[in-house]
Amino acid sequence: MIRRTEIIKDQLVLVHEAAVAENKEKLFNIYGDTLHHTDRIQYPSAENVSDVIETIAKFKLQGGFIAMVDGAFDVPHPQHEWYLRHCRLAAAEQMLIAEGQPTSDYMLRSAIEDDKIKLIVTLDADEKINRKKGGNPEKGGVPRPVYPWKARADRLAGYMFNGQSSQYCPVVDLVTVEGDDNHIGTPLESSLSLAEHLADNGLLDCLVIFGEHEDAVAQAESMFITPIVIPEGLVYECDPRTGEPWHSSTIIKSMQGTAVKSILK
Repeated sequence: MIRRTEIIKDQLVLVHEAAVAENKEKLFNIYGDTLHHTDRIQYPSAENVSDVIETIAKFKLQGGFIAMVDGAFDVPHPQHEWYLRHCRLAAAEQMLIAEGQPTSDYMLRSAIEDDKIKLIVTLDADEKINRKKGGNPEKGGVPRPVYPWKARADRLAGYMFNGQSSQYCPVVDLVTVEGDDNHIGTPLESSLSLAEHLADNGLLDCLVIFGEHEDAVAQAESMFITPIVIPEGLVYECDPRTGEPWHSSTIIKSMQGTAVKSILK
């Protein structure tokens, strides 16, 4: 015999599920069903790699100063966002130098907001991250990436900074993906193959490389591309719990229960 309380409970569950579905539909109707600007994210299949090239070419035709940087950005943390801000600043400085303009703080502050700067981020594909970091004890010892490409791209596409006119400006103008199995034999086989393709077609003004990747720096130079190298040991922000620089591997280890020395009382 079914008890009355069980029937009431089942009815409440159904009412709750209906309310959740209605609230979700209303939320998506008002905000849309994406977290950030979809026009800032392009994941090319093997058939439409040219779409990414065409987008960059369109930026250039509109007078854009094209800067590019690569990375995994898994797991996202504040150091990543500051790093990309640094990349945009480095591109702004290069743009001012190319235009014969002074690189004072005032000019740089205006330049980072200039819509002419187009910062392109090539995200490491999920397959590439898994090959490089999956199961590596130094990288947390877990399958990687922790966040699939779409979640990482969505986060990066949403990075903003407060402009001088109190309007929020994007840090990144386009996020795409390189290095998965579908990209073999295309310009997106790697970030450097894309950089070479863009440079050969007059579509690249500035390539930024993280100092840790010495091989990438050497390879870029062999392609007659002189990259801007961001020093490896540069710390923008520390984890307030430890006082140490943010690291994705440290975050993963702490989630696994590995003891992390804390400075918090």
